[in-house]
Amino acid sequence: MTSATTAPPLAPASLKRSRVCLLAFFCAASLLYGGATFGWGPMQLILENNGTFARLCGDTNDSDVCVKQRSALLLVSTSTSLLFISAPLLGALVDRYGPRIGIVTNAALVWVGLAFLITAAFGPDVLLYPAFSCLMFGSILSNILFVHVGLMFDTPEATGKVISLLNTLFDAGALTYLVLYEASRASGDP
Repeated sequence: MTSATTAPPLAPASLKRSRVCLLAFFCAASLLYGGATFGWGPMQLILENNGTFARLCGDTNDSDVCVKQRSALLLVSTSTSLLFISAPLLGALVDRYGPRIGIVTNAALVWVGLAFLITAAFGPDVLLYPAFSCLMFGSILSNILFVHVGLMFDTPEATGKVISLLNTLFDAGALTYLVLYEASRASGDP
């Protein structure tokens, strides 16, 4: 008998489906954005080509990127990378509140980061700081949650394979910005 506050246990088939769905979600998330913050170089080229922080260059007619613009973009990358020091705190929060809260928080961080990124494309460039900060927190959190997703599987062999798969896709996610850069070049955008 279950109380009003606890959910009934899932049937084995339903449990297997939920595990597979969660694994598929994490595979997609790892590949699309998990490690994306590690592929900063192509993102910087995209931002330079789109004129992000170009106002810092003054009234030069030069089509090249000025030092101040490049420095501002590198500051975004550096300040975002410093957020790695939050990994132990995020890990402790996931341990305390559980992976479900971690997954919801992860999704919220990524969506907020993408919203800031889109807004920065049409608004002030300084919105890149919260945009990439949210994406970095989401990236760190997704990496922490890999272990929890892997532990959902019954055998140590399956757990190890799932964690290895997610880590591999996380590393491949570093190519996300490179793919976006090449797509923008192929489309003829500057």
